[in-house]
Amino acid sequence: ASGDDLTYEWYIKNAGAKKYSKSSVTKATYSCKMNEKSKDRYVYCVVTDQYGKTVKSKTIVLRMAASIITQPKNVTVKEGKSAKVTVEAVGDGLTYQWYIKNEGTSKFSKSSITKATYSAKMSDKVDGRQVYCVVTDKYGKTVKSSTVTLRMK
Repeated sequence: ASGDDLTYEWYIKNAGAKKYSKSSVTKATYSCKMNEKSKDRYVYCVVTDQYGKTVKSKTIVLRMAASIITQPKNVTVKEGKSAKVTVEAVGDGLTYQWYIKNEGTSKFSKSSITKATYSAKMSDKVDGRQVYCVVTDKYGKTVKSSTVTLRMK
Protein backbone atom coordinates (compact mmCIF):
# COMPACT_ATOMS: atom_id res chain seq x y z
CA ALA A 1 0.00 0.00 0.00
CA SER A 2 1.09 3.57 -0.46
CA GLY A 3 0.33 6.59 1.67
CA ASP A 4 1.55 8.49 4.71
CA ASP A 5 2.04 6.91 8.14
CA LEU A 6 0.40 3.59 7.26
CA THR A 7 -0.45 0.99 9.87
CA TYR A 8 -1.14 -2.66 9.20
CA GLU A 9 -3.50 -5.01 11.01
CA TRP A 10 -3.54 -8.63 9.92
CA TYR A 11 -6.50 -10.90 10.56
CA ILE A 12 -6.38 -14.68 10.49
CA LYS A 13 -8.82 -17.57 10.56
CA ASN A 14 -7.44 -21.08 10.94
CA ALA A 15 -9.03 -23.97 9.10
CA GLY A 16 -12.24 -24.99 10.84
CA ALA A 17 -12.57 -21.72 12.79
CA LYS A 18 -15.75 -19.67 12.44
CA LYS A 19 -14.35 -16.19 13.06
CA TYR A 20 -11.29 -14.13 12.20
CA SER A 21 -8.99 -12.92 14.96
CA LYS A 22 -6.48 -10.09 14.96
CA SER A 23 -2.90 -11.33 14.67
CA SER A 24 0.08 -9.78 16.40
CA VAL A 25 1.70 -8.91 13.04
CA THR A 26 1.71 -5.15 12.39
CA LYS A 27 4.13 -4.96 9.44
CA ALA A 28 3.40 -4.77 5.73
CA THR A 29 4.33 -8.46 5.34
CA TYR A 30 2.58 -11.30 7.16
CA SER A 31 4.63 -14.42 7.78
CA CYS A 32 4.30 -17.50 9.92
CA LYS A 33 5.95 -20.88 10.19
CA MET A 34 3.92 -23.43 8.25
CA ASN A 35 2.69 -26.40 10.25
CA GLU A 36 -0.51 -28.34 10.84
CA LYS A 37 -2.03 -25.41 12.77
CA SER A 38 -1.27 -22.74 10.16
CA LYS A 39 -2.02 -24.70 7.00
CA ASP A 40 -5.18 -23.61 5.19
CA ARG A 41 -5.17 -20.37 7.21
CA TYR A 42 -7.17 -17.46 5.77
CA VAL A 43 -5.40 -14.11 6.01
CA TYR A 44 -6.21 -10.52 5.11
CA CYS A 45 -4.85 -7.09 6.06
CA VAL A 46 -6.49 -3.79 6.94
CA VAL A 47 -4.26 -0.84 6.08
CA THR A 48 -4.98 2.51 7.74
CA ASP A 49 -3.46 5.87 6.80
CA GLN A 50 -2.80 8.87 9.06
CA TYR A 51 -6.30 10.22 8.37
CA GLY A 52 -8.04 7.05 9.51
CA LYS A 53 -8.95 5.93 6.00
CA THR A 54 -8.79 2.13 5.67
CA VAL A 55 -8.52 -0.36 2.87
CA LYS A 56 -8.88 -4.12 3.18
CA SER A 57 -6.69 -6.48 1.15
CA LYS A 58 -7.91 -9.56 -0.64
CA THR A 59 -8.16 -12.65 1.53
CA ILE A 60 -5.63 -15.35 0.75
CA VAL A 61 -5.23 -18.92 1.95
CA LEU A 62 -1.87 -20.17 3.19
CA ARG A 63 -1.13 -23.64 1.86
CA MET A 64 1.57 -26.01 3.03
CA ALA A 65 3.50 -27.41 0.09
CA ALA A 66 4.74 -30.96 0.13
CA SER A 67 7.99 -31.26 2.02
CA ILE A 68 10.22 -34.26 2.70
CA ILE A 69 11.16 -34.51 6.37
CA THR A 70 12.99 -37.86 6.22
CA GLN A 71 14.92 -38.87 3.11
CA PRO A 72 15.22 -42.53 2.10
CA LYS A 73 18.51 -44.25 2.95
CA ASN A 74 20.68 -46.79 1.11
CA VAL A 75 19.84 -50.33 2.14
CA THR A 76 21.74 -53.64 2.08
CA VAL A 77 19.91 -56.96 2.60
CA LYS A 78 20.47 -60.65 1.97
CA GLU A 79 19.25 -62.32 -1.21
CA GLY A 80 15.54 -63.18 -0.99
CA LYS A 81 14.85 -60.58 1.71
CA SER A 82 12.82 -57.41 1.10
CA ALA A 83 14.83 -54.28 0.46
CA LYS A 84 12.69 -51.41 1.77
CA VAL A 85 13.25 -47.67 1.63
CA THR A 86 10.85 -45.06 2.96
CA VAL A 87 10.32 -41.36 2.41
CA GLU A 88 8.51 -39.36 5.09
CA ALA A 89 6.75 -36.22 3.89
CA VAL A 90 4.23 -33.65 5.09
CA GLY A 91 1.64 -31.73 3.11
CA ASP A 92 -1.97 -31.94 1.99
CA GLY A 93 -3.26 -34.93 0.01
CA LEU A 94 0.13 -36.47 -0.68
CA THR A 95 0.75 -39.03 -3.42
CA TYR A 96 3.96 -40.95 -4.01
CA GLN A 97 5.62 -42.19 -7.20
CA TRP A 98 8.86 -44.17 -7.11
CA TYR A 99 11.32 -44.31 -10.00
CA ILE A 100 13.93 -47.02 -10.53
CA LYS A 101 17.11 -47.54 -12.52
CA ASN A 102 18.71 -50.96 -12.58
CA GLU A 103 22.46 -51.30 -12.67
CA GLY A 104 23.71 -51.19 -16.26
CA THR A 105 20.77 -49.11 -17.54
CA SER A 106 21.02 -45.45 -18.43
CA LYS A 107 17.72 -43.94 -17.33
CA PHE A 108 15.10 -44.10 -14.63
CA SER A 109 11.64 -45.52 -15.25
CA LYS A 110 8.41 -45.22 -13.30
CA SER A 111 7.77 -48.10 -10.91
CA SER A 112 4.39 -49.46 -9.90
CA ILE A 113 4.99 -48.44 -6.27
CA THR A 114 2.80 -45.49 -5.20
CA LYS A 115 3.20 -45.66 -1.41
CA ALA A 116 5.66 -43.96 0.96
CA THR A 117 7.72 -47.17 1.12
CA TYR A 118 9.41 -48.80 -1.85
CA SER A 119 9.99 -52.54 -1.48
CA ALA A 120 11.65 -55.11 -3.73
CA LYS A 121 12.74 -58.69 -3.11
CA MET A 122 16.54 -58.72 -3.30
CA SER A 123 18.04 -60.65 -6.20
CA ASP A 124 20.88 -60.28 -8.69
CA LYS A 125 18.52 -58.17 -10.83
CA VAL A 126 17.70 -55.80 -7.94
CA ASP A 127 21.29 -55.55 -6.60
CA GLY A 128 22.60 -52.06 -7.41
CA ARG A 129 19.16 -50.65 -8.25
CA GLN A 130 18.81 -46.91 -7.67
CA VAL A 131 15.47 -45.49 -6.55
CA TYR A 132 13.96 -42.10 -5.74
CA CYS A 133 10.45 -40.84 -4.97
CA VAL A 134 8.47 -37.87 -6.25
CA VAL A 135 5.94 -36.65 -3.68
CA THR A 136 3.03 -34.56 -4.98
CA ASP A 137 0.52 -32.60 -2.91
CA LYS A 138 -3.13 -31.95 -3.79
CA TYR A 139 -2.17 -28.59 -5.33
CA GLY A 140 0.21 -30.22 -7.82
CA LYS A 141 3.42 -29.13 -6.08
CA THR A 142 6.13 -31.78 -6.20
CA VAL A 143 9.31 -32.54 -4.30
CA LYS A 144 11.89 -35.18 -5.24
CA SER A 145 13.66 -37.34 -2.67
CA SER A 146 17.33 -38.17 -2.73
CA THR A 147 18.37 -41.17 -4.84
CA VAL A 148 19.40 -44.28 -2.90
CA THR A 149 20.87 -47.65 -3.82
CA LEU A 150 19.68 -51.16 -2.97
CA ARG A 151 22.54 -53.63 -2.38
CA MET A 152 22.75 -57.36 -1.71
CA LYS A 153 24.94 -58.74 1.11
